Amino acid sequence: MRNIHKAIMLSVALVALVLIGMITVMPTVASSTTYYYYAFVPPAEWQTARDTAKQLIQELGTNLLTGLPAGQVGVKYDLNNDTVVNIADVYIILKQAGLINIDPPKLPGPVASALLSVLEALYGPQLVNYPTLDGRVYLLYMLGYLPYH
Repeated sequence: MRNIHKAIMLSVALVALVLIGMITVMPTVASSTTYYYYAFVPPAEWQTARDTAKQLIQELGTNLLTGLPAGQVGVKYDLNNDTVVNIADVYIILKQAGLINIDPPKLPGPVASALLSVLEALYGPQLVNYPTLDGRVYLLYMLGYLPYH
């Protein structure tokens, strides 16, 4: 009886997620049996935040860690109110959207600098070849900004 109750609750939860658009049901047909799988549909806010982050990173260019005056880039992007738009503001955009959930540790400056040097040797300056935007922003914030502020 307990397993039936769990199965019913799981089915209700999956139907609710389908109805609100968080997952999509996709049928897969193999021979005479139809299988269903559930694909996660990310919220639109995530893509908007990523697009904004990409735009800011392109505008900041090589000034990603040091930043540019907020008046030059756009005061609306100075989310930490320090009059400079830099990696910290890009980090805040992704955090507010829910793409980053865990605050990074604050490492001592020499350790962060050494680790950033190693990562830059692997992924290029400012980690331009890092596989994900979210991870790149997280690492640059943790290693290039946080230890010095």
